[in-house]
Amino acid sequence: MKPKQANWLRIRELGNQPVAIQQALLAFSSDFYLVGTGLMSHGVSFMTSGLQAASIDHSMHFRNFYLNGWMLYDMWSDTTSNAKGLNHGQFWQDGKLVATVQQEGLMRLRVPKS
Repeated sequence: MKPKQANWLRIRELGNQPVAIQQALLAFSSDFYLVGTGLMSHGVSFMTSGLQAASIDHSMHFRNFYLNGWMLYDMWSDTTSNAKGLNHGQFWQDGKLVATVQQEGLMRLRVPKS
């Protein structure tokens, strides 16, 4: 079974911001949880000692949305190997797909030198 998770998000007090600002905020918000989805298949979390995790690349496609309304962020990971994970996500609002994201993430455990 592929690792997957979902979260709800919104920025309640955003006000009337330009589309570019809302897209930047959604891109920023989308990045963190994707690497965590890839970690799930290895029984590792961000709290695991010695974990080194980073977003290597990240791409998004947007449709019309508004960040001050609730969005469901559905995420899954296709594959993880060689200290990397391929992660995907979809943002849903009012029953419509409003954004998609794909990320390759670094995830490796660093063993302390003794």
